[in-house]
Amino acid sequence: MNTIKQKYDDTGIVVIDDFLDLDTAHKLHNLFEHCNNFDSIDQVRKNHYKTVIKNSVSSLPDINEVYTAKFNKSMTLNEHPVFQIFINEVKDISNSLNDEKMKFYTKPLCYKMNAGSHMRTHVDLYAGQFGYTYYLTKNWKWDWGGIVNYYIEEEDTIYPILPKFNRLVLRNEKIKLHHHVSVINDYALENRYTINGWGSIIDLTEQMKNKTIGDYSE
Repeated sequence: MNTIKQKYDDTGIVVIDDFLDLDTAHKLHNLFEHCNNFDSIDQVRKNHYKTVIKNSVSSLPDINEVYTAKFNKSMTLNEHPVFQIFINEVKDISNSLNDEKMKFYTKPLCYKMNAGSHMRTHVDLYAGQFGYTYYLTKNWKWDWGGIVNYYIEEEDTIYPILPKFNRLVLRNEKIKLHHHVSVINDYALENRYTINGWGSIIDLTEQMKNKTIGDYSE
């Protein structure tokens, strides 16, 4: 765990495979597979690279570009009791990695991405000090797309992560992690399912009243 914490503190990204027991992981996957109330989200935000996610890195989007994202989100899937098992496990690992305990957590966000889905470069630090993405897609292939890519500023390079079943990615949101999700190709044979969320040391409810948490987050 010390090695994991060191990576969390230094790079801001930790990958943990086989996060949940398989029974719980399969239950979550089945919930996504049989969910019929995903809403389609198609975003165009013309000023994001001028304000919210402005950067000075030449290889990242500049102020003249437009942020876009396309994905599907369920607002009710996270009400199933099995999600409490999941979030309790997330809280345990959060407490082991963060020096200050996260007191507030967003409701888990349930995403489905398919052909054409993507998220352009963004950061998630507005939503809390701790973030996570949990993957529920089985047998994903690199060339299907849907790969989250983290920009590592110290090395001026991209760190790609495959959406592997039962894989949890933890983020230290105190480190400004620019990242994007590549476009999913139309020959991908499965949907890409994820659970996303954040933890915070303070209550961000008032601050987030005019924002939709997770609308451009991965």
